[in-house]
Amino acid sequence: MTSHMLREIETQGDAWAGALEAVTAGGEALAAALQGAARETLILGAGSSYYLGLAARGAFLRRGVTAHAAPASEVLLHPELYPLARGGLAVAVSRSGTTTETLRAAAKLGAAGALAVGVTTAPGTPIADACDHVVTIPAAAEASTVQTRSFSAQLVATMALAAVQAGDDATLTALGRLPTLAPEWIARLEATLAPLATVPERIYVLGTGDLWGIAMEGALKLKETSLTEAEAFQTLEFRHGPQSMVDENTLVVGLVGDDAGGAETAVLSEMVALGARVLMICEDPARAGRVPNAQFLAIGSGLPLEARLPLYLPPLQLIAHQRGVHKGLDPDHPRHLRFSIELERI
Repeated sequence: MTSHMLREIETQGDAWAGALEAVTAGGEALAAALQGAARETLILGAGSSYYLGLAARGAFLRRGVTAHAAPASEVLLHPELYPLARGGLAVAVSRSGTTTETLRAAAKLGAAGALAVGVTTAPGTPIADACDHVVTIPAAAEASTVQTRSFSAQLVATMALAAVQAGDDATLTALGRLPTLAPEWIARLEATLAPLATVPERIYVLGTGDLWGIAMEGALKLKETSLTEAEAFQTLEFRHGPQSMVDENTLVVGLVGDDAGGAETAVLSEMVALGARVLMICEDPARAGRVPNAQFLAIGSGLPLEARLPLYLPPLQLIAHQRGVHKGLDPDHPRHLRFSIELERI
């Protein structure tokens, strides 16, 4: 089935290139504002955009910036739990540029003295009024209700903001390699992942560190697009209760990084022993540690983990799409969902 969602998954490379162009288009004014901000960042979003913040905050933390991610609604309802120093950076992510909670939280933080930078795919939207600067990525705009290339492109843009703030040209160069890697990687995945369209209904996505936010987004895609019972857990936490759900009717998807010393693959091996089908996504199986009887997807990008984070997304998006189509669902218009949440009151 040809859908908007599938085309948007397949064209992510163009969206990633557009994200980097959008950040650099801010020029000296954006760079000076970022570099002059207090060393504290709060990344705001709703739904997928909150999970984006969980994935992107490490890009700031590794460069000496205190960074947190929060649902925009929580910042509005419980501001005492999300203090941001005057002069700090608030990154507000909204695909549509109209998400009520995100716009109001950004405006509130800006009024309190934060530098508010919006990240969106939609030009000429209200996020421009709520923020001091806006990074707009038209190449990542979507017709589908479910976020795919918009999520990954806005993730690239947010990580690029962290690199610009730190004057880290090497990371910007690494991110610049992503668009050339995307077409071959996605084409390889489409052929490889088709059998997973018919796997059991219960799926768990596991990840640690930066990959925790990616796991959360992957589980959400499965729920939205294919009405699959899917949950995300930090990998080692999965032993502490959730593994009681594992049996031969379970698929466990392990997102594996570079520096967990085999701890992640040990969990995946245990899930195989409990009867689960296991799919492991990593840069290099030889380096990560092989899991007997598991299926492997080797990214092979040559990039450090932070720069290759967006490459973990297409497999999860494609599994969700393929499962939805197999079940006779419309991947572009999942039930009960809207493209953007705009509220009269909050």
